[in-house]
Amino acid sequence: CGKLGDFTHSLFAIHKICLTENVKANLYMYDLGWEFGIENTYNELFPILVRQPHINSFEILKNYKLDPIQNPNQSTPIEIFDEKLLDEGYIDLGEYIRSPLLYKACWSEIYANMYKFKLNKFPYQSIEFDEIDSRFENKIILHRRTTSQNRLNNSFPYQEILDKYKKDCIFISTSEKDYNEFPFKEGIEFHKIDKMIDWYRAINSGNLFITNLSGPEAIAKVLDVPRIIELPNTIDANHHFREMHYSKNFFFYLDQEKNNCKNIFNYQ
Repeated sequence: CGKLGDFTHSLFAIHKICLTENVKANLYMYDLGWEFGIENTYNELFPILVRQPHINSFEILKNYKLDPIQNPNQSTPIEIFDEKLLDEGYIDLGEYIRSPLLYKACWSEIYANMYKFKLNKFPYQSIEFDEIDSRFENKIILHRRTTSQNRLNNSFPYQEILDKYKKDCIFISTSEKDYNEFPFKEGIEFHKIDKMIDWYRAINSGNLFITNLSGPEAIAKVLDVPRIIELPNTIDANHHFREMHYSKNFFFYLDQEKNNCKNIFNYQ
């Protein structure tokens, strides 16, 4: 997979494929442009992924070529030259880009359709992780990445949430810029999160995680923590609506009519 969000969403598929086939995964990552570099991202992901009972190994793929200009018949953007992988066979989870369900179904349905596993047969949570950060226990954790303006939905009811639970809220991000651009930050404490494992600890600690489409949103999915997703008014929202059929912890807000979080604010 490519960047962090896509890679993390693919961990859901890896977990379900392994349980379905009763196998362990040898997982490789390749470079399609990681925000903090592939080596650094690999080193931060390694201690989280190698402890998973369904993952046998985790490495950076070395012997391959990227083909960024794909024709419609290609399923993935890479060409593999590693003889072991060619002999044993491999799955490139980046082939989701060719799914006929892209922008028509949620991520869980896209992967289940591609790799023929049954949803609801296995636990939704895809990453085992029990570490917490005491700073975030019993908190509503807010995160809103502002880098992509088309990921923002200014109708999201932040004010309604803060009117009821402001004393319980805390804002986290890798970038203080996200906090500074959050319109409702007054009186909300900010914590900077730098390391991947600290993101997992923080998201795993709170009572509720509220975020927009981002890498942390994907982390919340694989941990299956209670969460509300601020969905944008773009086609990307279609990858999320139906997750509510597979996780009791998934809530979303698109607008006053299209949301399933009217009662979630009684979270305690």
